[in-house]
Amino acid sequence: MNIQAIIIPQVFENRDLNNSS
Repeated sequence: MNIQAIIIPQVFENRDLNNSS
């Protein structure tokens, strides 16, 4: 369960960077 909480925010941040670019 801890792993999922870490993967969710990582993907969200990656999308933010792609959107900003």
